[in-house]
Amino acid sequence: LYSQKKYQEAYDIFTTLADRYYGCNYLSAYWAGAAAEKLKHADNARRWYKRALEVNPDYKPAQDALAKLSGEPKSGSGAGSKDGTIWDKYL
Repeated sequence: LYSQKKYQEAYDIFTTLADRYYGCNYLSAYWAGAAAEKLKHADNARRWYKRALEVNPDYKPAQDALAKLSGEPKSGSGAGSKDGTIWDKYL
């Protein structure tokens, strides 16, 4: 759904999965943040990226996305795609 630009539907599914598997599903939390960002819901995006980092503090895509929303430079170099999510080029 995300790759089809159906961001609201993707957001709904990712948030459901992230809530259902709260302590272990950092990927769903990350993708909920990415979908929220596409929907222009920056506060929700921050919340979901932070949730992903609670579960996996070393998850670089969530670190970079949160830094971008906070106006901080990305860690490392060359990561990410032109529209903001590192995995867009794979979807």
